[in-house]
Amino acid sequence: MMAYVKSRTPREQVLIAVMAGLLALFALWFVVLKPVLTMKADAQRAQAAALRDYDIVRKGAPMIAAKSGSTAGSAAFDRSVIVALAAEQSLPISRLQSEPGGALKVWFEDVDSAQVFAFLSNLTAGYAAQIEGVQISRREGGTVSAQLTLRGL
Repeated sequence: MMAYVKSRTPREQVLIAVMAGLLALFALWFVVLKPVLTMKADAQRAQAAALRDYDIVRKGAPMIAAKSGSTAGSAAFDRSVIVALAAEQSLPISRLQSEPGGALKVWFEDVDSAQVFAFLSNLTAGYAAQIEGVQISRREGGTVSAQLTLRGL
């Protein structure tokens, strides 16, 4: 490389030296000085974002824990619970069948969809029950037929 520079005219050598100096300044600025100068502002932004995220998690953690399948305070779930809760809501059960593995299948025919959703909401809120499957079909006249697969936790 030095042989190439030495073979050039003095004017070209000066231009090559100026170019090398500017290239060194460019590299120094973008690799060393700019990151050092913006480090504090970047750290403050990252800290502010982390504090916002922490506040969101801190405020949401109790709600998540309350809804995360914790069955403490939930009543036991079995066939009688389904029958009693449906009767309490005037929701006629057309069929109730035990499945292998402990699941229960419940069929409702020609009922109001709001009643089915209220039944599911009350069941999961008050009892140690898990919804494994729901199949709802709309019928003429504004009613629905529903097949629910439920399991105790």
